[in-house]
This record gives sequence, C-alpha cells and structure tokens, in this order.
Amino acid sequence: MTRTIPCPKGEVPTIQAQADALEKEFRDFSDWTERYEHIIELGQALDPLPEELRRPEFEVPGCQSQVWLVCERADDGRLCFHGHSDSLIVRGLLAVLIRLCDRQRPEDILAWDLAFLETIGLQQHLTPSRTNGFVAMWRKIQECAARAAGREP
Repeated sequence: MTRTIPCPKGEVPTIQAQADALEKEFRDFSDWTERYEHIIELGQALDPLPEELRRPEFEVPGCQSQVWLVCERADDGRLCFHGHSDSLIVRGLLAVLIRLCDRQRPEDILAWDLAFLETIGLQQHLTPSRTNGFVAMWRKIQECAARAAGREP
C-alpha cells in the first residue's frame, strides 16, 4: 500500500461505537426520505478523492456506479480509507463504510460483520443493485484488511 493521502492520527472510536452512533442518527429520523437525505449528506461530507487516484486498481468491481476506494496503512498499522462515487446515494453508502472502518485495525475490520444494517433498516430500503454495490464495497474493504493482516483475501 503506497501512501497517497495522509492518514489522520489520534484516537478513533471502535467500529461498534461508530455503528452505535450511526444507529442513533438513523433512529432520529422519522421516515426513509430523511434517512436517504442523511446518507447523501454523509457522502457529500467525504473528503474529495483526487482525480489521479481514480484509477482502475482502485475501482470497486460489482458496482453499477463508478466507485473508487483507496486503502492505506498508517504508521500505527491502522487502515485509512478514502473513496468516491459518481452516484450521490452510493457515495453516501461508501461514507457509511468509511466511517465504520477508517483508522481501524485490520483484525477488527475482519472480525466485524454488517449485521447492524438490519438494525438501522438499511438493507430493506436499498434496491438490489445498491445492495450488491454496498456488498462489493464491503468486500473490497475486507480484502484490504486481509492483505494488511497477512491473510489471503
């Protein structure tokens, strides 16, 4: 993994703590229109991915939209993720995954699953193609974590 974008330093909440915070955020909305708007806002808040990183090796296969996901290892061994999609909803879904996994240890990412999606009701409100794309993004994060942990993806 080549360092292309700086990874922030400092403490970071665990994946579960991030999932709990997301669950609370989604619970605060009264309907799915508001939740979709929040997903879009999360995507809009992602740091921009430089054009030079929108290369084939960073593309996420299995997504209808164009999605790029860059994974880098920080000096402390934690993984940093940066990404972009040309679709607002997909960029928001990517932002959810980045929020969960950014600056986490590879072993923690590999040990965690996406069951919390059912808790926030996300799976039942995504189209099949968006669900497939979400799973493809998660798979790419898992592959990066597996490589960083010295395991075969």
